[in-house]
This record gives sequence, C-alpha cells and structure tokens, in this order.
Amino acid sequence: MLAELNALMPKDIRFSRSDYPLSKTNMNPKLIEFAKKYPDLYSRNIHKIRELGEEVGYKSGHNVGLDDMFLKNQSQIDKKLNGIEKQISHSTKENSKKILIRSFNDIQKMTVANSGNNIVTQAQSKGRGNPATAARSIGSVVFAVDMNSEPYPFLIKNSLAKGLNAHEQYASGGQARFAAVQTAVSTSQPGAMGKILIANAEGLKISEKDCGTRNGVEERIDDGSLIGRYEAGTNSLITNRLLSDRKKRGKKRILVRSATTCRSKKGVCSMCYGKTTSGGTANIGHNAGIEAAQTVSEKATQLILSAKHNVQGRSKSTIPTGFEAQKILLNPTDKYKGKSTLSSTEGKVDSIEKLPIGGYSISVAGEKHHVGHDVFPLVKPGDMITKGQKISSGLTSTRDVVQHKGILEARNYLATELHKANGGKIDKRNFEIIARGYLNLSKNKNDVSNESMFDFDSHVQTLTPPYTQTLKVNNPQVTNKFLVDAFETNSPGARVTSAMVKKAKSHGVNEFKVSHSPMAYTPVFKTYEQKPQHSGSLWQKINFRGINKAIKNDLLFGERTDLNRLGSDRAKYSVGTL
Repeated sequence: MLAELNALMPKDIRFSRSDYPLSKTNMNPKLIEFAKKYPDLYSRNIHKIRELGEEVGYKSGHNVGLDDMFLKNQSQIDKKLNGIEKQISHSTKENSKKILIRSFNDIQKMTVANSGNNIVTQAQSKGRGNPATAARSIGSVVFAVDMNSEPYPFLIKNSLAKGLNAHEQYASGGQARFAAVQTAVSTSQPGAMGKILIANAEGLKISEKDCGTRNGVEERIDDGSLIGRYEAGTNSLITNRLLSDRKKRGKKRILVRSATTCRSKKGVCSMCYGKTTSGGTANIGHNAGIEAAQTVSEKATQLILSAKHNVQGRSKSTIPTGFEAQKILLNPTDKYKGKSTLSSTEGKVDSIEKLPIGGYSISVAGEKHHVGHDVFPLVKPGDMITKGQKISSGLTSTRDVVQHKGILEARNYLATELHKANGGKIDKRNFEIIARGYLNLSKNKNDVSNESMFDFDSHVQTLTPPYTQTLKVNNPQVTNKFLVDAFETNSPGARVTSAMVKKAKSHGVNEFKVSHSPMAYTPVFKTYEQKPQHSGSLWQKINFRGINKAIKNDLLFGERTDLNRLGSDRAKYSVGTL
C-alpha cells in the first residue's frame, strides 16, 4: 500500500514507515505541501489517492460488524468501572466530577488498546469518529455533561452498544437536549458572524505584488503550516528544505511575512499574503478578505456542532473556549466571565491583596488593578511589569490590548487567539486577514472626538515625528527611543526595549528607525459590529447596517464619498461603478 501511495506522490514528498498510522493528522501536512508545490500534479492525483484509500479500506474489511461491539479487555474495563462506582459513592459532588473526567481518560486508553477492532481503527485514523467517541460507543459512556460542559456526578457504566438503563438514560438526557438546541443555533450565530466579518474584511484585496516590508511575525520553526509563506527579510519562499536549513543553524523561530504587518496602504500585498491553497500566486484583485471571512464563519458552524460531541467535560473551568471565546474576542464587553487583567502601567508589583468579596487587588507602581474572582494572579510582589503585560489568568479583551499595547500587537493577539479557539484547524492567515481588516482605526493624538478617524495602515505612514534617526540595534542609546517603523508586532511609536533589541539580533535586523518622542496618533478600538460604521465610506455604511445612522449623520452634515475610491464591491455595485 505504501509503494502504491508513493507512486502518486512527488519524489521529494513521500511517506515512510515513520508516518504510520496513515491518519489524517499524519498525512495532511505532506498533502498540503504537495498541493502548494505541485498544484497541477496534485489536482490529477488527489482523486486517485482517495480511491486508493477506499480500496484499502474495502479489502482490509474495515466495516463494522457485531464482533466489533465486544472488547477483548471488557472484564478489565468492568472491574475499573466497579472501582469508580465505589469511589463516587464516598465522594462529594465536585470531587465526583473530577473522578469521572479522570476515569473517562482511563477507559478511553483501555478501549483503543483493542487492536484489530474496526471501530477503534477508524477512530484512531480519524476516518470516522475519534478515540473518545469510540470509547463511549463500545467501552463505557462514563458520564454525560450539562450545558456548561460540566459532568453530571453520576456514573454511566454501560456503553452505547450495550444500551443504557433507565437511570443512565435519564442522566444523559440533559446532554441530549443541549445538543439538540446547539444544532438549531449552529446555523444562525456563525451565519450572522460571517456577514459582519465580511463587512469588516471585504476591502482587503491583493493590492500590489510587494509592499517592500522587511517585517513580519515570529512563528515556531517546526510549524508545518508555514509552507507556502515568505520569510521576512530574505523574501524566500518557505519550504521544508528552508525550514530544515534554519533548524541546522540552531534557529527555533522564524520571522514570517504576514497580513498583520503588511505596509500596503490599502488591502494587502501578494508577498505578505503568501501562496494560495492551490500553490499559485495570489493575483492583484483577489479578495482575500471575503475568502477569509467565509472560511472562518463556515468553520465556526462546525465549532458549535462539535459541542454536542463533547465527551471530555471540564470541572469548574471559567475561561471561555471555542465559539464562545471567538465571540468575546471579536465583540468584547467591559465585563465577562474569565476576563484577564492587563497592567495599565509599568513598574514593580507593590502588593497583591485578596478581597473579601472575591478576587484580588494588584498594585503596580502605585496603580490599583482589579482581578476577578474567577481568575488568579500571574505575578507576585516585587516582579517588574511592563505596560500591557498580563497579570492574571483568563481570556484577554482585544479592546485592552489595543488600548495598552497598540494596533499591531492587538492584531497578532487576535489572530493567535482565534486560531487557538478554532483548535488550530484553520490556516492562521485567515485570522491575520480578519485581524487586519477589523483592527485598523487610529486618530490624531490631540483629537478627543470619535469622529475624525483614519485607516491605521495609511494614516501612520504619513506621520513624521521630530528628531528621527537610524540607530544600530547594538547602540546602547537605542533603548527607550520610540519606533518610527514597526518591528515585528511592535507598532510605530512603541518604546524600544532590551527584549526588542535581543529579538532583532536573533532575526538579523541590524538597525531601527527611531525618534525621541512617541508618534502623534492614538489607536482606536471598535467592536467588529461597530467598526464597519467607521469605514469612511457612506455607501459602505448604508450597505452594512447603517441606513438610519448614515441618513441622520452623514447626509445631514454633508458627508461625501469619492465613488471612484469605494473599498466595498457591494457599494460599487449599488452606485453602478462595478
């Protein structure tokens, strides 16, 4: 089978015995590299590879039969379950939940130890189901979860194959009802989110071949998803060979060109975007924004649907995850469950006081910071803290990152956290595009209003601070100056630190363009529902949700839009210029 598979693969991208078992997880990286490097050959052979897999599955008899409903080590599993039942009978409600979660992991391991069982084989290869669903199907259900994904403190000894008794069926009813509700909701919330994401990102087209930046974002050298992107500084296409070469040099991280740091004043350049999924070059005019928004919203539906298959459970977890985390990151409120605290200043941690009503009060350089009761401090008295540093556990508000650190820092944070919330299963470039289109507002430093806003990517490049100079990174005077050009995800105007200098040296950056004073602009945050109303285009506002507001405000005060410079295709179509 291995020889037949490799006959359909290029000579430099083939499978070996070390890749066994040939599951989705093990095969996808090489198939993605195949598609990017040899798009024509990939399009011809991918169907043959799929047919080969189906043929192997048929010949090896990977069809579920009655024999697969019985496990070789069933007596050991039953003995384990009897022990769990005794433990729970002498435990508190909360401790029972912990026991059930821990026990399910043990039952799962015992179930997948049954080699030769077709249900187990399919689950391990991810061809159908996963080890957790296999354990519930033929090992033991162990527990059901409620709408907060916390286990009911009741042991369900039977598997789904054996059938549940009346008590077990009643205990699992809550999870079944929650799953039914989640299925109904799954087509509404992500769909609404997708429309708003499109309104934020639809102006992000491929606008030029190369913006000329030498900047990028830092990524792990062992991240296989970097294939098809470009290395910042050298502009070399990232391949397995290039990553291998960097590893031999002792590199653990690599600076990669990204939409979040692209210097294009409108849209994003082809080099910062990278190769398309088919391995080709993104053509000028390609709407990367709409493509990214559609990809993210489609996967968000799957994220919600996966909730009804949640068998892992959690005990007293307060940090938002999955689709819930995604909603908070894009539309943060002032308060939410599991919110982390960032330091609003730099200096030493003076004290940490536990409050009688719950939570903590952390003093940094004389400034008090409140930490909620559902998270805990990450610092201790005496620690030196930088502005914007995370001082408690939890999920950080995107608004707080913008206010305390800056636009580029917030873009990188948002893209990284959205990627995590989706389980790392979507190309991170989609989230980088979303972050660029969403976090792109600034205003002049002395402007106290919220009306005169500008696109960050074009506005900041027009600002010229006084006393600008270029200093070598090893010049001791460079620290405590302020960046004029962005470095990595440090925005223009950020203060140069020794950590920044160290990182620059590691990536071969020899100098910084700096000034003696901060840049004369202020980053502005709006939720992703508000941001399209500040696009600067009257017609784009009307096409989103702003007919009433546009008529009351923009038309009343004589706002005008250059029809030849509309960023929205829908707006262009509305006025007949498309």
